[in-house]
Amino acid sequence: MKQTTPLYRTLRSGMTLAAMLLLSLPQAPGALADTSVWEVSRGDARLYLGGTIHALRPLDYPLPEEFDFAFAAADEIHYEADLKAAMDPAFQATALALGSYNDGRSLHSVLSEEVYTDFYTLAGRFGIPAGALDQFKPGMATVTLTMLVLGNFGYGPQGVEMHFIEQADRDGLAQGFLETVEYQANLIAELGEGNEDAMVADFLDQVESTEDDMNMMVSAWRDGDIEKIDELMLMDMAERFPEDFEAMFTHRNRNWLPQIMAMLDDADTEFVLVGVGHMPGEDGLLELLRREGATVRPLDLQVP
Repeated sequence: MKQTTPLYRTLRSGMTLAAMLLLSLPQAPGALADTSVWEVSRGDARLYLGGTIHALRPLDYPLPEEFDFAFAAADEIHYEADLKAAMDPAFQATALALGSYNDGRSLHSVLSEEVYTDFYTLAGRFGIPAGALDQFKPGMATVTLTMLVLGNFGYGPQGVEMHFIEQADRDGLAQGFLETVEYQANLIAELGEGNEDAMVADFLDQVESTEDDMNMMVSAWRDGDIEKIDELMLMDMAERFPEDFEAMFTHRNRNWLPQIMAMLDDADTEFVLVGVGHMPGEDGLLELLRREGATVRPLDLQVP
């Protein structure tokens, strides 16, 4: 089966900030669930962990019923970062500054002529003239085109997070965040640093398969098939771009782990939503939580 390139898969499916720009490894038992929501417990305390897709199509609604069940049971809901803050014009200016060169370099100077020409051939399909994105670092440039490509196939920023942000606002549900939007902006700005040509070539290599690949990701997400998610999103990236993989997945999972475990120390029930790519593998959240002594099992609404 034809595989998408690893950094492109990650940009399409793994970043909250990417959605804003439009407005791993041995598997644990039970890798195939009915959907991407897990019940995490320790003693009598429990929370729900939902793996998300940050960009969806209107036809992807309604969400699997396990998401609505977890939301209804929750006293608090937590996301990777504050999407509403990401929409603030002041932050967007900061993100653009972080994602732009200010040291004399440009997209043209860090890319080979072949990759640079191919990049603007793609950009031209969306009315972006050659040179218009030259001030952007590769991470910002490829995220921008990624979301335009996704939009061409009906995928927009009304992903799982925005759906529940609107519901939580309506219901007055307490909301929290595992990291800042500034942290995410820095992640995008630093993607491919020192390996710029390979990163952009990777992005361009299979852009034509976007629709099929994203549809496969959504199907695997709905099924809770983290082995397929690992195959589609993570394995190649971990091997070919280990530094970016560490920053995008492993390091963030470890940062989030103590915050999630601390939620099991109070009487509230939390619903935690993070990209589904953070679930698989020995350094994925499901296995990390188990190693900390939590019981993790797929949420099964058929079990009384």
